[in-house]
Amino acid sequence: MLRRVSSLWVLGLMLVVLTILAAVSGSIRMTTLATTIAERADAELAVRNSLISSLERYTEAGAQGDVPVAAKPGSMGFSVTSAYAAMPAAPLAPLAIGVGDLLPYYYRLDAHAAYTLVQGGEIENPLNLRVGGFDVAFVMVFLLPIIVIALTYDIMSREKELGVLALIGAQGVRLSTFIAAKVIARGALIALMIVGSNAMAIAAAVYMGAEWHFGAAALWVAIAVLYGLAWFALAVLINALGFSSSTNGVVLANIWLVFVIVIPAIVKLAATTLYPAPSRVALTTELREAATEADERAAEAREAYMFDHPEMVEGDVDQEIFFRQVALSEQDIAASIAPQLEAFEAQAERQAALMKWLKFSSPALLANDAFAALAGADRAYHAAFRAAVLEYHQRWQAFFLEPLMREQLLTAEDWANLPAFDYQPPRRYLPNSAINLPLVVLLVLGVALVAAGLAKYRRYSHI
Repeated sequence: MLRRVSSLWVLGLMLVVLTILAAVSGSIRMTTLATTIAERADAELAVRNSLISSLERYTEAGAQGDVPVAAKPGSMGFSVTSAYAAMPAAPLAPLAIGVGDLLPYYYRLDAHAAYTLVQGGEIENPLNLRVGGFDVAFVMVFLLPIIVIALTYDIMSREKELGVLALIGAQGVRLSTFIAAKVIARGALIALMIVGSNAMAIAAAVYMGAEWHFGAAALWVAIAVLYGLAWFALAVLINALGFSSSTNGVVLANIWLVFVIVIPAIVKLAATTLYPAPSRVALTTELREAATEADERAAEAREAYMFDHPEMVEGDVDQEIFFRQVALSEQDIAASIAPQLEAFEAQAERQAALMKWLKFSSPALLANDAFAALAGADRAYHAAFRAAVLEYHQRWQAFFLEPLMREQLLTAEDWANLPAFDYQPPRRYLPNSAINLPLVVLLVLGVALVAAGLAKYRRYSHI
């Protein structure tokens, strides 16, 4: 009977092709990001090393002539050099983009205040960012249920409509035996399709450069299998209600629409409505006002300095003086807008806490969050990276600001102690609630649906 179901092989092949294409697409994206960031970091390093070499020659020559730029902490920290801090990729990063198209994957750091941290140039096509990425998690969460429904919406109703069940009953075969054999065979085949397609996708990602980890791969496949079998169990239950094949298809299609599209949209709407983000207009206004006040204080400080140093009025003003004023101004601005930035962070945390519980309203949300957590593409993984970047930025900024404020020059020995970004991300593929809890819930959901279906099939009619 399975060999005669042509749609089974067509849909199975479609699942394999889509999953592999999604893995290749995600791998290309990750490779592009890594290559571009590495090129920019190497270019920055080459310029910095060249300037440090000129400082070393200046020192060896007995500090004769103009002071090299590399000796000026203000010019180097605020204008010439910078550092790139990139988020380390998790073992299965190409398989799930998650919030990676919304949150920065890397930061370009300099001596400016932390509130100025932004991405140093956009790598992605803006249209791609708006539409969203195509990854294996998308195939599993959105498309896999459709394939499972297409394979099982008429698993028993078609046999009744064709008179097969009546014929089997006339042959003395127990209906429960036939139902169990058909459900087990079809379910095992679907599970094999899911395992095979995901194994090929993981192999493709590893071949294209992704880090391999058996535990991460096993958890990924387990999530996909349990999610797919939950939809299979739901289809078996709907078949047990005795509807026609067309009715089963309509009911299952509507259930897919509700749990995969509608409920996730409602959850997002609920989070943003109950905990709306503070006004960005107010933040922009406060930032502008703080910058204006800081500029006025800086102008007064410059006038006082010129009054004390009349010899510099007609000459070139030392750039280090300017950068000291910039640093002081940004400190004032940061203090002024700190309450607004804290309000944004607080609302974001409240939204995340609410969505952490609302995700249990849909198996699609559960599976998607588990995939994202496993691939290091969830908000918690990005939050840990951002906290490490902010700590690194403090050390990087202090390297330049401390000698700048003390009116000291940098030496070649100082450059040997330039801070480096050494971040070890959390190992998300180890046991943790973000992955284990969805696994347990999906398993319980599948078992409950199977039990309900078996109970219904006890009263199932041959005709």
